[in-house]
Amino acid sequence: MDTIKVLITSAGSAPAIGVIKALRQQKEIKIRIIAVDMDRLSAGFYLADDFYLVPSSQESNFISEIIKICKKEKVSFLIPIIDEELPFFAKEQKLLESVGLRVLVNNLEVIERGNDKYATYLFCREHNILAPETYLFSPRSKYSGISLPIIVKPRWGRGSQFLYKLKDLNQLDYLSLPNREFVVQEFISGREYTVDILAQPDGTILQAIPRERIVVKAGMMYKGRTEKNKGLIEYAKRIAQKFGINGPCNIQFIEKGDKFYLIEVNPKFAAGLPLTVNAGINIPFLLIKMHLGMRVSSQELEFKDNFYMLRYWEEIYFSNYKKVEH
Repeated sequence: MDTIKVLITSAGSAPAIGVIKALRQQKEIKIRIIAVDMDRLSAGFYLADDFYLVPSSQESNFISEIIKICKKEKVSFLIPIIDEELPFFAKEQKLLESVGLRVLVNNLEVIERGNDKYATYLFCREHNILAPETYLFSPRSKYSGISLPIIVKPRWGRGSQFLYKLKDLNQLDYLSLPNREFVVQEFISGREYTVDILAQPDGTILQAIPRERIVVKAGMMYKGRTEKNKGLIEYAKRIAQKFGINGPCNIQFIEKGDKFYLIEVNPKFAAGLPLTVNAGINIPFLLIKMHLGMRVSSQELEFKDNFYMLRYWEEIYFSNYKKVEH
């Protein structure tokens, strides 16, 4: 098989680094990695085979610049990484496919529902999935019946930015929030899990890999372990199927007592992806294999139980600043 060329966006982000490392780890197919980012000091540039600076996804020429690079490099696969980019690639999927690109992205409807925390809550209610009570934020609302404490967080957004935990509803009157929509959510205390989902392009869910988030900083797992919890695996697979997942995805839960509360459905790769990959299931590579029509063996769907990951900082050094210019 000829070398497969893959373009990965937002190359400096933690999920992108995880995807690059995952594709490097496999030896079955020769893959050339092209990294793009709007930051000229992106760490992912130094892990890729080549790199390009691109405009922000909010700029009108973002997609056209991506297509120009893909044509020049003869790219076969495009892997979008962060929330802000996903809708653009989903909307332009037919255009991208017309120039020979396979895009590892979910359908636009799935992305919009997953990125919207209130829409995700309404989906849970419709399908009888246990989730924290969630309301659209309004300073004048009393949120009668909601249990304390509560969480206030952006309706759309990622990570832990602008997230507040309040012990008293009266504190809502004193919040200084940016000019954007927020939700008020019942606080659920318990063990945190992220479940990575492996889905076929037709939406068939092949596997779900639970990871306990033992230590989390700024929304990212720093210490974690895999857990072969059969009940959670089957539960996550059913949810992913109902949600319409047919691309990268991770689902976040909190275990309280003997129940799992769905917190978020993220239609993208997670920052904790390396734990799943090194436990045995290389999701980015398997997605590429499936799009190429190659068979995924049962062995490739097995993962190690109680397999730990501890993270630490790792540096990249260079002395020639011009190296990052392309």
